[in-house]
This record gives sequence, structure tokens and C-alpha cells, in this order.
Amino acid sequence: MKESIEIPVELREALGKYIEELRIKNNLGFNQLSFKIGMNVRTLNEIINGKMKRIIPYHLKKIAYGLKIDYKDLYKMVDYLEQEDFLELENYKNKYAELEKKYEDLEKKYEDLEKKLKKDNNKVKDIINHGNQVIGFNSTVKFEDNSNKDFNYNISELSFEKLEELKKFIKYLKMSE
Repeated sequence: MKESIEIPVELREALGKYIEELRIKNNLGFNQLSFKIGMNVRTLNEIINGKMKRIIPYHLKKIAYGLKIDYKDLYKMVDYLEQEDFLELENYKNKYAELEKKYEDLEKKYEDLEKKLKKDNNKVKDIINHGNQVIGFNSTVKFEDNSNKDFNYNISELSFEKLEELKKFIKYLKMSE
């Protein structure tokens, strides 16, 4: 980012016109904007009228805050941000948006998994409440219920630790009846 150097008159005037348009669009009087951003009326007037040759970047930041816009847009207008700086910032914004989307997708998947888990837990509770657990030799948990229906649950892909957790879970569910 460039320091506050003398800004060409055409850039100053374009900046002032843009700020003035946004001030009107936001229904702010000149003095209201000055008060809102904590800037001297004379300083703000000189910036808007293109009279201030060297604008302190912090002033642009304060104006942007008051007008509810990104200060980088004002920086770009007066060449405080070079094109590559602006592109780099845009890339960060895009990456942030992508990450935010991925996060939302993960949240959705998590919610779906939670729903599935609750549904599966309810099925296991129903089976336990209606029958006895039998572990067969073919790595399948078989539940026999009182209505002579068999429920088979394939556990062949479960590790020994997960199988132990399943057994503890079943015991827990039986105890909580």
C-alpha cells in the first residue's frame, strides 16, 4: 500500500463525487456524516470537494465506516491500493467465501449424520426392547424379537474396539430401560 502522497486532481474529484453520492444515498447530512465518523467538518469538506491533495488513509477508513462500505474501495480510487494488492484482497475474499461454503456443507452433513444416528439408535433400542441379542459366528449381530422376526446387523467392518463399544452401548441401553 502506498503512503499518503499527492493524489492527482481527477482521482480526488472522482473520490469526492463518490463519497457525496453515498452520503446522499445513506440519507446523511454533511454534518451528520462528519459527526458520525468523528472527522473535522473542514477536513471532510476538503476531501469531498477534491481540495485535499494528500489524504491520510485513516481518513478514508473512517469515511468508509460511516458510509458502510469497504475502505479498500476508497483506497483503490486514489491509488493507495495497487491493482495487485486489490486482486490479492479479492482472492482472500473468494477463498473465505469458499471456506464458508464448505463449512456450511459440513454443518449440513453433520446434521444429517446426527439425524441418521438418532434414527439408528432408535432402531437398536426397539430391537433391544423386543428381543434378545445373539452374536453369530459370521460377524453379524442377530437380534431375535418376541414376534419371531430376526434382525441382522452386519458388523464385519467393525474393529475390535468398535465392537466392544457396541457391546457396551447395548448393555447401557438395556440398563436404561
